[in-house]
Amino acid sequence: MAPSTLSWNNNLRQLLGDWLCNVPVPAYKKQQDMDQQVKYEEAMRQLEEIVEKIENNELDIDQLTSQLKKAKELITLCKDKLIKTDEELKKILEE
Repeated sequence: MAPSTLSWNNNLRQLLGDWLCNVPVPAYKKQQDMDQQVKYEEAMRQLEEIVEKIENNELDIDQLTSQLKKAKELITLCKDKLIKTDEELKKILEE
């Protein structure tokens, strides 16, 4: 892989990580609909696929845009599920 490609991939990984930390909660209605359909493990699998395609330069610019939007939605879903699970566990442990 060319040095510029490696730099770009590192920037992308950082961007995805930043999204995971900065996605607003609660998420939008569109996200809630997605949440009902996709399990956490499936969302993570889809995110891994997106990252792999990006790292392997398998996406053109149009696909890249749509896949980044999808990744953002998946990250929001995962974050929401983790927060909800954490809250439920705390509540159970307090009983």
